[in-house]
Amino acid sequence: MRQPLVHWLQKQTEDDRQSISGFTGGGFVFAAGMMAIILADRLMPPSVSQEWATLIGLIFVIGGAARALWGYLRISLFKILLLLLDKNHD
Repeated sequence: MRQPLVHWLQKQTEDDRQSISGFTGGGFVFAAGMMAIILADRLMPPSVSQEWATLIGLIFVIGGAARALWGYLRISLFKILLLLLDKNHD
């Protein structure tokens, strides 16, 4: 059980550039979704189109937050777990 988990963690933490890119890209997508929600609330009259714009913004927020969280986990938590679980690590 331990060895497959260690192998998976090693594979997930191989590329730091990809992890940081996922974290920052997710943050930008999150911010764009929040901006869409705020602009729809402030600039559009209450209507079905306002609800659609807000829903699209919410989808962007959720997707961006998930991507940023995954990137952050790959940068930090997965490496900590790898250090704790891998007995052969120097």
